[in-house]
Amino acid sequence: MRSPTTEPSLGAATVRPRRSNQRGFTLLEILIAVTIIGVGFTALLGLHGSNIRHTVFNQQLSLATLLARDSVSQLQFIANTKGLDALSSSSGSFDTPGFRYEIEISETELEEVRRAVVRVIFDDRAPRACEVIYFIRGQV
Repeated sequence: MRSPTTEPSLGAATVRPRRSNQRGFTLLEILIAVTIIGVGFTALLGLHGSNIRHTVFNQQLSLATLLARDSVSQLQFIANTKGLDALSSSSGSFDTPGFRYEIEISETELEEVRRAVVRVIFDDRAPRACEVIYFIRGQV
């Protein structure tokens, strides 16, 4: 004969105690993991946007540097062909959209040398981001 305590009856619900060696995750553990992953991805997306902004700025700075060097070469050419007196301060824009320049020519203690400050502006928040100071010597 069977014992009634060991055999479940058909109408009564049986409750099994949870075994400590059962595998699986609770809902709370899953929610915590998803939250941690979400915070991590949000931080990574913020860093990605920041990296893109820095990359664009650095590309613009490289182009501004090349434009400034080209302007300095033109100033040196003018000084060599027309003389130092043909140099003058000026400002304007390049053919490249969004880039403009300011050139300041000033005398130095040496009569045959002029100081040229070439500033290429591509971002009004950082107008001195690309500034080249060059000393131009006239023909001897």
